Amino acid sequence: MGTIIDLTDGQDHEILERTEADGLFGGEYLDGRPLGEYLREGEQPKYVLRNKKSGVTVDDGRSLEPDSNFQAFALVTDLRVIFVVGQAGGDDSLSVRLPDIVGVSTESGLRSNTLVIETLADERWSFPSTGDPEPVAAYLEDATQVWANAARLLDDVEETLSRAEEAMASDEHEAAREHVDGARQTIDTAVHRISEVGPAAHQRIAGRAEELGSWLTDVERELAGGDGARAHAQAQTHWQRDEYEAAAESYDRAIESYREALDIDGSTPSTESLEERLRGAAAERELLRVGPLVDADTSRRRAVALADPEDAASEWERALDRYHDLLSLDWGDEGGQFVADREVIREQTTEIADDAVSDHYEAGRQWLRSGDKLAVQDRDKQATQVYERAAEQFEHAHTLASEIAPDRTETIETAITAAEDRLAGVRPERSVPDDPIGFEPEEEDDETETETDDSGDEMDDLSFHDSGSTATQVYEPSQTTATGSFGRENPGTESVLDRIQAQKQARAETGREGPTSAESESGDGTVVDTDPAAGSPDRLRERVKAVGTADLRDIVARLWERKGWKTSVVGAGGEVVYDVVAVDTETEERHLLWIIDADGGPVDRTVIRQCATTVEDGQGSDEAVVVTTGSVTPSAESEAENAPVSIVGLSELVDRLAESSVAGAVPSLEDGESPQT
Repeated sequence: MGTIIDLTDGQDHEILERTEADGLFGGEYLDGRPLGEYLREGEQPKYVLRNKKSGVTVDDGRSLEPDSNFQAFALVTDLRVIFVVGQAGGDDSLSVRLPDIVGVSTESGLRSNTLVIETLADERWSFPSTGDPEPVAAYLEDATQVWANAARLLDDVEETLSRAEEAMASDEHEAAREHVDGARQTIDTAVHRISEVGPAAHQRIAGRAEELGSWLTDVERELAGGDGARAHAQAQTHWQRDEYEAAAESYDRAIESYREALDIDGSTPSTESLEERLRGAAAERELLRVGPLVDADTSRRRAVALADPEDAASEWERALDRYHDLLSLDWGDEGGQFVADREVIREQTTEIADDAVSDHYEAGRQWLRSGDKLAVQDRDKQATQVYERAAEQFEHAHTLASEIAPDRTETIETAITAAEDRLAGVRPERSVPDDPIGFEPEEEDDETETETDDSGDEMDDLSFHDSGSTATQVYEPSQTTATGSFGRENPGTESVLDRIQAQKQARAETGREGPTSAESESGDGTVVDTDPAAGSPDRLRERVKAVGTADLRDIVARLWERKGWKTSVVGAGGEVVYDVVAVDTETEERHLLWIIDADGGPVDRTVIRQCATTVEDGQGSDEAVVVTTGSVTPSAESEAENAPVSIVGLSELVDRLAESSVAGAVPSLEDGESPQT
């Protein structure tokens, strides 16, 4: 047997299994275990070198030499170099890990050749043998380079992850993402390269790689969750600024990032936290689908409610701007970002512009009349200020009319001329004309309607409703508004929301040949419940309890609509955990409705907490309403008392249906059919 043995030839070698050799010239190798027992699980032997006297030496003064009857061995594996020196009474052993080796060389002598190993600790290990150690040195050099390369790659990943966490802590998320880009590939490269050395080496590197991979996964999950949180906050900011499309895009990014984070199998942020954020973003995104329309209609309703035509005209213009913005949004049926009918919005926009023209015109007419009252009191400076206000209102009316109602410009131009004449000095002197726009100086009566006033000429904060310090009521609201003679009658009485709701109800009735067996049509066309058993609460209760979630969702939506709310059935699927959005367009209150049928199990505390969290974390929603035909636990009722959540149980739902015409929409039970339990 040679002094250098190649163990990679696929043969069985007794040197690994025995401590002594057979034959005439046999002898003892070691006093204790055979070399093979020094191998760890999965460790793969490559070479064995041996000598009988020299043993192994280290330049720090350590030296191990075999006793006279034994030998010294250097076992090279894919993990390390193991030096085992035979000693009577017990062998000695030392080892050097391959990752710690920085250099390998051979030295030739007269009677032996020496394998020399240098380590990171500046140690020099020497093992002489009579054979040629060059193949061993070549293997060690290649293996240690692979080890060093794999370890360096993983060190780089570890440093990268530390920097990424520091960047995230400083809210530098883009920098953090740049740090981790490619880290996964670097880990895979290290594992692939070390596999060339051997299975044990692969196992060692793979263990560290797995730890770094888990760390990287947590960082990636936290980055994705952070992306979602930032996009979510941006969406809310855009919505507050009425930047609806930007808000929709940000919500979509937030939802996508939250989903991406959940798909990453990490531990930070927690799955519960991410799911909660995702539900909140998805809920707000659904509200946003109707949000622009509700917000725009809010301005319209404010304009309708204002008595002062100048204030109303300003509010009409704000509403007009919002409706113009609505026309540029992605309105569609199922696939659009927002919910509405573009044609109905366009019609409403035209009517709002028409109302703005009318109120600007009326405001100008009232200012003109107020100026006349000042003129006949010889308060010329104040009258001039008021006439300027009148001219300004007429100009606003003319600008809008030129765009949307050219046929009205001639009338407005007449009013502008009247204001310009007043400013040029053509003013009433003795009495206030009944028609300030059609005033002609020669038509003045000889009688005067006013009392003189000695107050100063300065007028601050002019208003139709202010009397100033004069004894005479100079500013008084007109009893006849322009909308009665110049504009539309009953401006703004029907909103786009009203029209869309009417269309939705009409579509809901489409396909029905007539009222159901439990309904009939009254003289005014209202569908009412005429089921012979409808008067029986027990019978209606059975019918309601038998309704499935899909039908119950539509019934509840119709019930809220009968109360004057506008509803949008969302459905319970994906991350949108509620079923219906209800909006009170008079108070701007918005409810999220959860519909849980009897098969959905009892409503417990967890359900109430989820509803409350969705509302509290949401944008634009005021209250959650849980409508259930099943049972409600006492803990849920207690939880709801301290949360923005209302519970409508089976009994209350039946009572509400019985008091409305919606009861007829509840399907009748067939003979022998039992309600859900």
